[in-house]
Amino acid sequence: MKNIHGSVQTYGMRFFSSEGTIGYVGDTRFFQELINAYQGVKLLIINTVTENKMPDIYHMCVEDAIMLINGVSPELAILTHFGTSMIDAHPDAMAEKISEATGINTVAGRDGMVVRTQINADLMV
Repeated sequence: MKNIHGSVQTYGMRFFSSEGTIGYVGDTRFFQELINAYQGVKLLIINTVTENKMPDIYHMCVEDAIMLINGVSPELAILTHFGTSMIDAHPDAMAEKISEATGINTVAGRDGMVVRTQINADLMV
């Protein structure tokens, strides 16, 4: 999925496995087609750089993540790629805010984080 990231080309990806599909949303501004592109994923990993929308940059914020998660309805969402405003806002608190707004379990990613799948295979994100 080609993203909108100014003059820099960035892409999102879907990974397919017997456990289900994983979606990775790279650097991009939110746009409606993202919802269609990631329909059916069980795990959605979202680059969420800022706490609040910043119209002059091509990155997603907490509000954008809420819209995307509501549209896609994954089983689990992981936020990653935090900028300073997200760090200052405490990523775990922002993930909890998103979980409450969407009803979807949302967590803040960490370096070396491992996600356990149903058949106990490890997925490092």
